[in-house]
Amino acid sequence: MLNRTHILVTQERFLFTNKEAVDDSPYNYTWHIPFTYTTDAERVDKVTILTEKENIVELSKPASWIKVNNDFRMYYITNYDLVGWKKLYHQLVDDHTVFTTTDRIQLLADLLNLVTADKLDITFPLQFLTYMKKETEFGPWKLATEHWNQLINRMSPAEKFAAKIYARDLIDEALKDVVQLNTSFKKPIKERLLQYILVETGLAVDHPVADEFIDKLGDISSSTSEEGPEPGIVYLQRLRRAHTDKKYWNELLETLPNLKDADEIRETYQILCDTNNVTALKALLESSLEGSEDTQLSVLDIISKTKPEVAWKFFRRNYDKYHQAHGKSLFTMSYILQTVTEQLNSNDMSNDVKSFFKSNDPARDNQV
Repeated sequence: MLNRTHILVTQERFLFTNKEAVDDSPYNYTWHIPFTYTTDAERVDKVTILTEKENIVELSKPASWIKVNNDFRMYYITNYDLVGWKKLYHQLVDDHTVFTTTDRIQLLADLLNLVTADKLDITFPLQFLTYMKKETEFGPWKLATEHWNQLINRMSPAEKFAAKIYARDLIDEALKDVVQLNTSFKKPIKERLLQYILVETGLAVDHPVADEFIDKLGDISSSTSEEGPEPGIVYLQRLRRAHTDKKYWNELLETLPNLKDADEIRETYQILCDTNNVTALKALLESSLEGSEDTQLSVLDIISKTKPEVAWKFFRRNYDKYHQAHGKSLFTMSYILQTVTEQLNSNDMSNDVKSFFKSNDPARDNQV
């Protein structure tokens, strides 16, 4: 921030490579950046388009801190000067709920991606993560734990030992809270997912609470009652073996379309789609058609990455359903078409795609 009412916004191409690769580019990259922001004084969702390498933005109200790109609606990484990052950190420590869960996920993602690209020193992110002692949502914890190994790999053996102690302290309060939860099959998936990710992290850093929790679980097969207690880690392990438990599988298929939270949808289907069972994948695709847009797009994306022919053939067979649901949105339909075709790499599949769209124009009726 230049002052309490004006900020300087610059743009550059982001790469996980050295800076020379950016500076030596002959293309002089610039983009039209959709700019929204939240400050300690207001939240501004009205989009301002920034087109220059350097832009001065005037805030409508004086502010002490600013967070850019509300709810991560636009795909770009935001870096702040160190003072800006520290002000955001102190706000998170004081009251992290000022930011939406998605905003907190974005702050963590931006910060950790910048470290990976050597644009920030590793020491500040370790301080920044300490706010998570108060974090109770699955999404931020999942992202932080996914990036943890990247941070660890940048450390010396002595630093790794210290980092393990640091991680135990970081998750201690949240872990002790979640291991007390016993959630049934009908309870919110987010509770089970949070429990699972924290217990898994606790095991990785030798936290004694996680070890004691696993010891108490006993045989997973003893926790099969639909209404009875079912610890989150057991639930996730049951998801992984759901394909071999027909009763549980059918129960899951009935409840999956009711998922609303994007993180729950993605995580649940990511596990269920991790199979070579084509019949199961088709059933998951069929189930997704009854769910939200997030569900439909997530399942197509997940399966397209591992079994692209399964996803394409299902999409082709159910093209009218997808077109009826999404045909009026140019962005969504284009995303779906790219998702179900970009991983196909055989001549037969390429010819099949071309042949299909000769008689099925996505732009029919001027809907896209």
